[in-house]
Amino acid sequence: MKPFASASGAARLVAALAVTCLMGAGPALCAGSLAVTMREYEPAAAQLEKSRRKVRDHKGVEAPDEPAVRPFHKRPRRSEPLRRRLCSICHGPWPHGKSATARAFLNMHGRALTCTVCHLETGGRPVSFRRLPPPQGAAEGEEGEIAPFFGTEAQVVFDDDPLFSELERIWEGGALEEKARWHAKVHGPLRKRPRRCRDCHGRGAKLLDLSVLGYGEAEIRALETDRRARILDMYEKRKKRLRLRGLLD
Repeated sequence: MKPFASASGAARLVAALAVTCLMGAGPALCAGSLAVTMREYEPAAAQLEKSRRKVRDHKGVEAPDEPAVRPFHKRPRRSEPLRRRLCSICHGPWPHGKSATARAFLNMHGRALTCTVCHLETGGRPVSFRRLPPPQGAAEGEEGEIAPFFGTEAQVVFDDDPLFSELERIWEGGALEEKARWHAKVHGPLRKRPRRCRDCHGRGAKLLDLSVLGYGEAEIRALETDRRARILDMYEKRKKRLRLRGLLD
């Protein structure tokens, strides 16, 4: 039997972290390196089958260098981030594409947050949220992304990690079984459902301490009262049916 194969997803995640420390990893890794956790994670048969289907059905997202219609809004000088995250190997720089209503709002968060802020399963472990150092080549005054931390270890895998280049090679030329196995291992430490907009944007939201992250009083007030976040949560909760009266409350 494979290690953790009979346990639940959350139990296998905790077990993978425990094995990392028992094998003699240093304090940073014992604090929860995401790359190591993914390597140690052993998916169950049902997860592997689900990953096979997803890999077979995967359709890449490609965006033209220049849009067919001149955009009304000012476009940023840089269309892609200076450092790539592991998720972008399969999902590209704009990973949210299922919902035509929500995708623009969700994708624009990629400049301020790592994917794991909304998608990481903590397994009941204490987690904090901090800013990463700005990437090399960032403009003066540009801040790093917000990321979840276990201890001193940021829970994100960038393109300077060996796991990134390994998975990029597998995704480009690996066999179906190899792709499916790594798809399941990478998604094993993630939540089944992402966090909701109101976890960060509602009044009294507890996920992020916005003042510690450097936001001023006016910015915090704007983020906490952003009506778009409430509308998007309502859109998902009501299965994409909204009434005008509900939007004006």
